[in-house]
Amino acid sequence: MNKNFWLFVRVLFVACFASIPATAPAQTTLTVGYSSTSANYAALWVAKDGGIFDREEIKAELIFIPSGTLLTQALLSGDVHVGFPNGGQVIAAIAKGADLTMIGVAVSKMIFSLMGSPKVSTVMDLKGKKIGVTRFGSSTDVSVRYALRKYGLNPDKEVVIMQMGSVPNIMAALQNGAIDAGILSPPTHWQAEKLGFKEIINITDLNIAYPNPAIATSKKIIKDKEGVLRKFMRSYIAGMERVRADKAFTKKVLAKYTLIQDTDILDKVYDFYAHKALEPIPRLSAEALRGAVEEQSQNNPKIREMPASAFYDDRFVR
Repeated sequence: MNKNFWLFVRVLFVACFASIPATAPAQTTLTVGYSSTSANYAALWVAKDGGIFDREEIKAELIFIPSGTLLTQALLSGDVHVGFPNGGQVIAAIAKGADLTMIGVAVSKMIFSLMGSPKVSTVMDLKGKKIGVTRFGSSTDVSVRYALRKYGLNPDKEVVIMQMGSVPNIMAALQNGAIDAGILSPPTHWQAEKLGFKEIINITDLNIAYPNPAIATSKKIIKDKEGVLRKFMRSYIAGMERVRADKAFTKKVLAKYTLIQDTDILDKVYDFYAHKALEPIPRLSAEALRGAVEEQSQNNPKIREMPASAFYDDRFVR
């Protein structure tokens, strides 16, 4: 064969391979659960909608599970890889032998208000009244029991605490009169104020140190996907940085996930969470961990004897 033939073959070979597009890096899918429409999850939402997870080659599938209790169950079953439940539920599950651990925290204290109908003027007016929480054992339940005890009411005997399933359901029950008071978080409690409901207890101002929500996963996921989890946490931190730096984009994301369109409320939500509530670095403090341990120890005293390392793996935020 002559030289022209081999030259033609070489040119054809190069042309064929040059026309094949470069293969995009394979993404690793992580199913991530969150349990309310509160702006507690702003950094997660911004990391998702801002393409930050994509840049780290993570396909983050966000799932709304309307209760921290149900979210913890989803973590236990493996249906969710990473979840944002309240830390007390994770601690309780670990104490019973669950293969879970906390790897970070979004907010380090309870962010709630106990909102009541106009006929409820004071905390003592709640005696014999119905109070709505999402589910027993959830952060709404834990916080209202703590607040009532602090103000001298026995939550087990002097009020009726009812499970409503979700914060939107609590709001709806307040509106239709099915309950007399309910635990709400921003932005829902600001909506309630606009509708004429009254703040009975500002639980946020009680400064209850508590991982709410924590960032949790299973030890099996850590073993199998440690590198992916490092990318996830790096993305989450970058999401928090963008929350603080880009108010306009963050407000659009908040409107999408919270379903709030009122610009005044969105401004309040942004200012509160971006600069007061959300932890810039999702590191679980000893104080917040101790708050959850003490609360869960009321039901299971052996929890006090367990080391912090049984509940929290800090390798992803060092």
